[in-house]
Amino acid sequence: MTSFSKAALGWVDAVGNYVFQCGGSLISSRFVLTAAHCTHTPNKLLRDPKPQIVRLGDQNLNNNVRDNASPIEVSIQTASNC
Repeated sequence: MTSFSKAALGWVDAVGNYVFQCGGSLISSRFVLTAAHCTHTPNKLLRDPKPQIVRLGDQNLNNNVRDNASPIEVSIQTASNC
């Protein structure tokens, strides 16, 4: 497992861009721990109320900023509210 610890949860907006509105912590190679309110958003400008990806290893979420990071994006398999 790569040594990432911080995660950003991304939703897809109306034009197909990722919007990062919540964060979390990578607690294993398969799980991100986040707040319950991050599993669903009522934002009508998003295609789906559930986050679609997790971005790991980024230093700045603005894609126009060159921070020499090499983030990876992983599709979320399930997002559940327990």
